[in-house]
Amino acid sequence: MFSRTGFQALGLVISAVALCSQTAANDPEIVRLLARLQLEPRNTQLCEQIGLAYTRLEDFDQAAVFYRKALQIDPRRISAEKNLGTVLWFAGHKAESIGIFAALEKRIPQDPVPPFYLGLAAFEQKDFRKAAALLERAGPLASANPEVAPVLIEADL
Repeated sequence: MFSRTGFQALGLVISAVALCSQTAANDPEIVRLLARLQLEPRNTQLCEQIGLAYTRLEDFDQAAVFYRKALQIDPRRISAEKNLGTVLWFAGHKAESIGIFAALEKRIPQDPVPPFYLGLAAFEQKDFRKAAALLERAGPLASANPEVAPVLIEADL
């Protein structure tokens, strides 16, 4: 028999398990967006919104599917391409991510996102001079990011 406190603790455990087991497929926002996509299958903005919803849930591989779909519909959609490169980076597909950002750097040379990821890649490859130059070009995206501070310090040395 559980005491009142025991029931509260059990309730917390059940809530935690339910929260952890909630999959993206059961996410109300994703369910709603996917239903809309069935009605508007060529809506690039909707594809990106679904990608962003999966990104928020850190389901990077699934997010990539929808960024790719947006790019199939409109290959010039830079936001989808930047988001695809980003989620591929976090999903561990760094070679593909680097390829995307290298191409984007040529198309949008003033944007800080491509040099940011290319700089991180150069740092991982121990090319510190290149990393420092790229991260400097990324500006505040790199310099204001506390997680990148150690990379910046080491790259400058």
